[in-house]
Amino acid sequence: MEKRHLYLIAAFDQATAPVLGKLAVDDLLPELMTLVDASAPEASPSVNDDVILAIMLCAKPTPRVEAAAAEFVRAGVLTLIMCAEGTPAVEACCDAYSTVPAERMASSVRAMLRSISEEGLINVDFNDFAATLRGAGRFLVAHAEVAATLPGRMEMLANWVDGVTTPERMASAQRAMLMLSAPKTMQPPLRTDEVCTGLMGIASRFPQDVDLIWGVVNPAVSPTPQPVVGLTIIVGGTDL
Repeated sequence: MEKRHLYLIAAFDQATAPVLGKLAVDDLLPELMTLVDASAPEASPSVNDDVILAIMLCAKPTPRVEAAAAEFVRAGVLTLIMCAEGTPAVEACCDAYSTVPAERMASSVRAMLRSISEEGLINVDFNDFAATLRGAGRFLVAHAEVAATLPGRMEMLANWVDGVTTPERMASAQRAMLMLSAPKTMQPPLRTDEVCTGLMGIASRFPQDVDLIWGVVNPAVSPTPQPVVGLTIIVGGTDL
């Protein structure tokens, strides 16, 4: 039997447990995800051979969260902590952590996983994702969308990137992944020159010494009622 590759997402408290419900209704990701409600003190996610990525969601990184995450790190699983506040003992318990408000965790997780789960013109996969975040210390994820029918849509995304890749934030950036998303049925479609020029402009917002991976995915169905061009940025670094 072919080995399954699963993404485990565990919520450790009442503040983050609702995130699992939001992820469960996604039309693509449930086949790839194992959702674990670990908000009860006796509950805890367990390591198994199918899991290649573990994301721990919490209001604060308590010793219970850190101990659970450390189990996955010891098993060689790429392990991330997403907390609303606080700082985990990164080197001991996870590859990287990010501070994300609880109300934004579902969209952040969805943006990360969709960027490596959908096929496109230029694919990136889990190995690219892991190369960006393994041992990074901290990470940030940001996602933006613009209406597909708007003129200058790539320029709009590039301008949005300016607010994400500020000099202060990028000073410690080491690796980054850019994923452009455009539905197959989108009209007008993205032209090759539009993609190349747009991504080069976006890439120029990053310091020259940042290792940059990028790709273009083309979902069969638009994730929104009206077609949009989306951009997901994932950055790993020691002090983002």
